[in-house]
Amino acid sequence: MVRVDVIPAKPEHARSFAALLRPADLAECVAEGYADGETALEDALGGSDASWLVLFDGKPAAMYGVGPFRPARRGGAIVWVLTTAEVERAPMTFFRESKRILAELLERHAWLGNLVDANYHCAIRWLSALGFTIGRPAPHCDTGALFCPATIRRA
Repeated sequence: MVRVDVIPAKPEHARSFAALLRPADLAECVAEGYADGETALEDALGGSDASWLVLFDGKPAAMYGVGPFRPARRGGAIVWVLTTAEVERAPMTFFRESKRILAELLERHAWLGNLVDANYHCAIRWLSALGFTIGRPAPHCDTGALFCPATIRRA
């Protein structure tokens, strides 16, 4: 049994967590226009109203957050997550924890959304399994890389 702890993420977590990013997560950050994972995490943390670090048996597994769309979109919020190889060690734990966290976030927001790298097939399958609707790929406004919108609404 994997022990799961969820603690508030802090800016000082960005460097150590970025060093552990799964290659596909790092590739997504780069496709979005970031020079590296640390810069992407600093930006995500800075733009979030709240963010958390998920530990599996004391080891960093995921970092996620939620923040406002700019400009604001009625009832919606941006949600993001980045992961380490720990999620591969305990995929069902990660999925169950993701469902629990998502339910909590949807109690506070009518809908959640973000973009996912169209080449990150594992993430697209995970989001679909969680109940997200995945839209058609379109070029990212900054880099031209293909990203799919992913949204989920409160039931």
